[in-house]
Formats: sequence, C-alpha cells, structure tokens
Amino acid sequence: MKTGILAAAVLLLFLINVVVDSFTVQRKLNHLDDQITAIYKSTFPGVQKIMDPYQEMKAKLRVAKKNSVFHQETGPHVRSIDILNNISKRIPKEITVDITRLVIGPQTVLISGNTAGFDSVDNIKGRLEQIDFFKKVTISSANMDRSGKEVRFMLKAEL
Repeated sequence: MKTGILAAAVLLLFLINVVVDSFTVQRKLNHLDDQITAIYKSTFPGVQKIMDPYQEMKAKLRVAKKNSVFHQETGPHVRSIDILNNISKRIPKEITVDITRLVIGPQTVLISGNTAGFDSVDNIKGRLEQIDFFKKVTISSANMDRSGKEVRFMLKAEL
C-alpha cells in the first residue's frame, strides 16, 4: 500500500514537472514570437497582415538586398588559402623573393615585396599570369631600393 502511494506520488510529481516545463517553454516561445513580430513591425511599418513574420522578413530583406543602390558585384569567390597556394606554387624556388604585403580583396590581389632584380619581377608576373583565376596581372611599381641591391615591387592581379 505504501509503495503504491509512493509510486503514485512520484508519477504525479513527474506529470506536474512535464506540465510546468511545457508551460514554461510555451511562454518562452510566445515571448520570442512577440519579439520577432515587433521587430518585423518596426522594420516594415506599412504591413498590416502578418502571417509568418520570420519568413516574410527574410523574403523582404532578400528583395531589398537585390534592389539595393549599393549592391556591388563581387568577383569570383576564391578562398584566400587557394590564392596563397597558387602564388607559392608558381614562383620558382630559384627566385629569391620576400613578400612584404599581400592584400586580397573581392576583385583584386595586391602583392608587394622585394627581389633581386627587374628580371625577377617580370618572371614573377609571367608566372602569376598562369594562375587560372587571375584575369590580368600588372606591375604597379618596381624600383631599386636605396642600397641598390634589391628591387621593391608591387603587383596587382585582377580576379
């Protein structure tokens, strides 16, 4: 008899815990839904009837991005590590080159560095032109440094 009462009490406490947990979770969900609806209404005040604010907001933001004045076409999506890998593979080991700066942008790659001579700069440029995702490689500058032993160069590669 005592075991039955104890089992019934444990079962009753378990059911109460499940009901309280589901009630708490439902309150949190309702609160989050209210927040999403408030954000949607503040972002798009002209909308009167709201069915699914999250999906509607995603759709309107997608359209806004598409029609944006500041929409900018970016170049091909090439990972930086792939650019570095191709550059290091194309520059021959015989050429001593010290890359001092590498800037990878959405449409261009700027490479600055030092090397032994002007012929090395031309050789590096020619090798980089063989990389598939570089449309055009130009030598922006190539000047002897003050010591007269090295050439400082800057290359610009368009993606």
